[in-house]
Amino acid sequence: MSITSQSVYYVGDLKTPLGLHSVISQDFGPSVFDQSLKKDVTFWPVSTFALLFAQAVDYYQHRVDTIRQLEDKLSHLGGQVGSRLLDHFMSNHQKTKREQRILPMLLLVKGALWKHLFGKEADQLEQSNEADNTYYIIEKDAVTNRFISVPRDKSSLNCGAFLAGLVQSFLSDSGFACSVVAHAHKGTTLVVEFDKAIVVRDKSYDGSR
Repeated sequence: MSITSQSVYYVGDLKTPLGLHSVISQDFGPSVFDQSLKKDVTFWPVSTFALLFAQAVDYYQHRVDTIRQLEDKLSHLGGQVGSRLLDHFMSNHQKTKREQRILPMLLLVKGALWKHLFGKEADQLEQSNEADNTYYIIEKDAVTNRFISVPRDKSSLNCGAFLAGLVQSFLSDSGFACSVVAHAHKGTTLVVEFDKAIVVRDKSYDGSR
């Protein structure tokens, strides 16, 4: 049985022949394997995120009994986003190698990651004067808090817990095990506390110079 041009099948709109490219002389354009892994960045309106996030808060608040439980739910949701974000972010920003030091990694989060997510860098990055494993990422007007009207009986709710979960997951999956908690201070302050082993590893790079 001879193969003709009518025997070519395509997947969706990719215009990529299924296993027949090598035996057909007709030019069908670049293969899917020739396409770049880097995708164009699509910016969604803030209003779209605000609507989706407000729906998430409303969904969870009817399934918990305390504010702490609600913040835990939002943190978990942010963690899911952070885990899925890591490889996509690295490939789109041409990061051929992962950061090994704490400070450069935090600067990446404060700068490029925040700009990738929210169109601007986080406002401040500070280190604790009391603990060498604790840092603060400060966002004066967190988008997670901007459009949420918190009722009086839930006045202590901080929807920045979503950002805390996102950052914790992003850092931990990058090899920087830590815990991140959101506090209502100077707007929203994410308190990043690295595991002691990460601090020891970081200091060992100084000793190897």
